[in-house]
Amino acid sequence: SDLSDGACALPEQAEELGVAAREVYVDELTMVSRPIIEPKIGDRELFLSKLPDRFRLEADLRAFLEQFGQIDDLLILREQELGLCCSGDAYVVFGNHSAAAACVVAVSDHADVAGDSGFAARWSESERALQRAASIYEEDVHEAFLDSEGLVRREIFSRAGIRELNVRSQ
Repeated sequence: SDLSDGACALPEQAEELGVAAREVYVDELTMVSRPIIEPKIGDRELFLSKLPDRFRLEADLRAFLEQFGQIDDLLILREQELGLCCSGDAYVVFGNHSAAAACVVAVSDHADVAGDSGFAARWSESERALQRAASIYEEDVHEAFLDSEGLVRREIFSRAGIRELNVRSQ
């Protein structure tokens, strides 16, 4: 299959295309139970999931988000190795906490009014992971994946059925 025209292969086509690895962001992982914890006043990063088609281009998404405040960073996740299309998820870092909080409320209201089923904005677990023990959880989530030498815990490989795992932080 040729994806040079910017088309996006479906994940189930990855093996057929010879894709050996895939980058996964922590916020893409399913959380069995997301704790209901108020964000810290310094939290500014949101994970946007199930973007409506009209927000899959950066300029369109940016225009929507800028109504809440200054955007310091915007990352639209792409299907790595599978094409250049938007995965339907994005990260946004606002200039301040109140802009991010306004976006969380507005996206929830917007999704309900516009019928954008599943479109959501939630506080970024990635940002919390980078805060380490200073996060709202007061625990270093890196310790769940890495041993005392900074290597990925061996039990993760066997439980996940994988041969390799690279853990990165900004």
